[in-house]
Amino acid sequence: MKQVDIIEEEQPPRRRYDMIVAFNILEHLERPGKVIEKLSKSLREGGLFMGSVPFNAGFLGKVHTALTNVFDKTHVSTYSPQRWLALLERAGFRDVQIFGETLIGGRETIYLKHRFWRPLWFNMMFSCER
Repeated sequence: MKQVDIIEEEQPPRRRYDMIVAFNILEHLERPGKVIEKLSKSLREGGLFMGSVPFNAGFLGKVHTALTNVFDKTHVSTYSPQRWLALLERAGFRDVQIFGETLIGGRETIYLKHRFWRPLWFNMMFSCER
């Protein structure tokens, strides 16, 4: 069994966690919406969910996602930002905040919140509350 199979098939404990993070994992899942719903149920009321997915919008984001998908065949769910937001909201998350992650060289990144910077985002970071 692959590691992604575990999160897709297993049900984590209900109302157990204060915070769950999923950086660069959701795009590797066949059914990320179902996993997001499971994770929502695992959070206590007021719990936080944070993560990142490829930013499949804007010129740089679309090019980066397309190139990444060519070289990484495990990327099976590289959705638009609107679809990710809809999946989070459908799972019961509120106060969804998004911001961008941009590579600036090597292993260096910067995080950008203002929508003015969206054309430069490579990844869409998110935080939300249950």
